[in-house]
Amino acid sequence: MATAIDEAGQIDVLINNAGVGTFGVQEGYPVEQVQEVFDVNLFGALRVNRAALPHMREQGSGHVIYLSSGLGRFVFPFVGPYAGAKFALEAMAQVAAYELQGVGIDTTIFQPGAFGTAFGSKMIQAREAERLEGYGSTRELFSTMAQTFAEREYQDPQLVVDALVELAESDHSSRPLRVPVGEDSKMASTPINEAQEQAQAAILSHFGWD
Repeated sequence: MATAIDEAGQIDVLINNAGVGTFGVQEGYPVEQVQEVFDVNLFGALRVNRAALPHMREQGSGHVIYLSSGLGRFVFPFVGPYAGAKFALEAMAQVAAYELQGVGIDTTIFQPGAFGTAFGSKMIQAREAERLEGYGSTRELFSTMAQTFAEREYQDPQLVVDALVELAESDHSSRPLRVPVGEDSKMASTPINEAQEQAQAAILSHFGWD
């Protein structure tokens, strides 16, 4: 990473984009599999940040963008490891936003909804999927949700690309902490974001952080 930074000369925008999904009954994922999901979705971002942030701090500017998910704010059944990793990413990113704002580095958390990419076909399947057999009528819900996801019409991923470009080109003073992308994510994430922002402001004020 250091060599890449040296070759670039300067890094103004860092996008943490790596991610992998899951769809299966949570009990069917051994701890080792859940660790694999967290290793990509959370620890990967932390590794990249640790490599790039010293450079950004030295130059006194930068913009760190995290590709989170609507499922970092709300949950469906059968997405436990994925949603857990994205909830953790949301928390770590927001903490970093507070810590970095005094050194000129902005943070934005992207929350895409469902878009038409290869993401769904590359999900990590539960290694012990047979455990679903013990869940009674929940098995029918699993089948119904799988069919719904397979048949639904997905949004154009170009919307995410355009939003990222617009954000990367935005002025330092106008960069939001969170950006829901896609009608589905906006519908569900926006009220949660707004409520959490109010709660955060109150609790931070209570502890003397304005």
